Amino acid sequence: MGHITEPAGTEKAKDRQGSRQKGRREPAPLIHQENRNMNKTELIERVAARTALSKARVAEVLDAQRDVLVEALHEEGEAVLPGLGKIKAAPRAARTARNPRTGDPVQIPERIAARFSAGKALVDALNL
Repeated sequence: MGHITEPAGTEKAKDRQGSRQKGRREPAPLIHQENRNMNKTELIERVAARTALSKARVAEVLDAQRDVLVEALHEEGEAVLPGLGKIKAAPRAARTARNPRTGDPVQIPERIAARFSAGKALVDALNL
């Protein structure tokens, strides 16, 4: 005869599943459990609510900040965001990949990627 197992929802089945996963770390709890990212409009609204600036002015400041960061990355290769961290321009070499559907080789050109490194203040704020 075959092996008899408990139905999936029973306590024995949960214990059995838990014993298979011993040694695995639980994922770090998130501050906010929402499964979506904040969009630009929401960011503008939140910053405007905490400051005396209008939403239009906050949007201008965010656009100017982006422009300044892009210029710094082009000219210096990195940009510091005080209290948050550092963004570095990291070159990626050209490479050959495979199309997962067909298996055919695909050429991916070289490019420059942005890498963010969280600063101590941000890490400490997240781990209160």
